[in-house]
Amino acid sequence: MAPETYGVTSDGREIDDVMVNKLAAEAERGYFLAELADKPRGKGRPPVADRAEAATLIRPDETSDSRPLMRDEEHE
Repeated sequence: MAPETYGVTSDGREIDDVMVNKLAAEAERGYFLAELADKPRGKGRPPVADRAEAATLIRPDETSDSRPLMRDEEHE
């Protein structure tokens, strides 16, 4: 009986139980951000900055008008 596979990676390797267990063990050990930052990025959109910035939450106050703006033709 052939081992069960779950698909293939982007470089064509089959994903089997051995690979899943190896990746799960690696994830449970944790990752060091410095090591991840040194790895080259794959395909996709390039980063906008050298590093991520802190997220900023913006909430409108009670005095701001939160109604959506209406188009001119809707007012006619």
